Amino acid sequence: MQPLKHFIFLSGMALATTTQVHAAELKYRIEAIDVLSGGYATYATGFNDHGQVALTAQGQFEFGEGSRAFLYQRGQSTMIPLAAGLSSYSGDINNRGDMVGGMKISGSTRPFYYRNGKFVDIGATIGSDQAVLTALNDKGMVVGYAEDKSFLYRNGHVEYWKAESMAATHAFDINNRGTVVGGSMFEPDSNYLSFFTYRNGQLKSPSLPDYIWGRAGAINDSGQIVINKPQISWGETGDVYLYKDGKYTGINFFNGAGLDINEKGWVVGERGFFVPDEGYDCCNASLYRDGRTYILENLLTANASKNWNLYSAIGIDERGTIVGNGYLEGVGRRAFVMTPVPEASTYATMMAGLVAVGYMSRRKRRDKSAQPQ
Repeated sequence: MQPLKHFIFLSGMALATTTQVHAAELKYRIEAIDVLSGGYATYATGFNDHGQVALTAQGQFEFGEGSRAFLYQRGQSTMIPLAAGLSSYSGDINNRGDMVGGMKISGSTRPFYYRNGKFVDIGATIGSDQAVLTALNDKGMVVGYAEDKSFLYRNGHVEYWKAESMAATHAFDINNRGTVVGGSMFEPDSNYLSFFTYRNGQLKSPSLPDYIWGRAGAINDSGQIVINKPQISWGETGDVYLYKDGKYTGINFFNGAGLDINEKGWVVGERGFFVPDEGYDCCNASLYRDGRTYILENLLTANASKNWNLYSAIGIDERGTIVGNGYLEGVGRRAFVMTPVPEASTYATMMAGLVAVGYMSRRKRRDKSAQPQ
């Protein structure tokens, strides 16, 4: 085998082995997210591929007890600069660092769009003070719902839609291709019994097997959709499914919900747990990755696992970093960031370096042996 080909072959084998070892020994370190001087309960609501977290903090502020929206990155938190005296909360965040959320004014909640240090009150454009903004993509397209209709907001304009014969249609996510997903209900304030996709003005409701119903909670750019089936009556079990091109895969989030999916098809969310004589209660933060389902607390390093109760994972990036919410013993409710140990990029670089060193050592031995005696 020629030296270069030999090196490429060994490098590929090392990286493949790295992937297998990393998956088999999946472990995470965890960091609590605090704001200001601490003492505030924090809740993560969005996460992007640059490590930015949309965050809501609850506690005592200049206007009294309430909440404020924050942007968190690399250990630093920045309060979203709304008008003084306004309580606010965060929503989703995209890869440009744009954030959506809500602010409370005179007893009503006004949805806002925040970008480049400025915020825009979009409640008037949407036409409702009670609109819920659920997601935005990297192009700045925002989706949500107001009362019984879904809406799509972009560039100062809004469009509404609602499925025929349905009491309500609510949008929950949008990918970078502009495909919106959500759920519809037959009766007001009931369970979501069918999911929909919406793109370029076309509303579709894919058919579901008899044993699957529910709403779509997330979609990635390759079109994989997370469907959350609720527990409707006692004795039934809710679950979460991955859907694409008419095919469904159960991911074992019993009586829970899938809340985010990355481009590798890894899903995070929450899974119900069983309490004797009480049935299922919620929740354990969970991960579905490469055909396996994990309870996140079981993946923590030994020093961290004793102190955390992780109840929800709300975001995952392409490196496998996870953001969610839990309870830290002796501290209180805190958002968290979980990072793989060792990080995949570090592990792969280390292995490639070892292969390179081995190759150079082999070459030196060969060159030495080729010298005339």
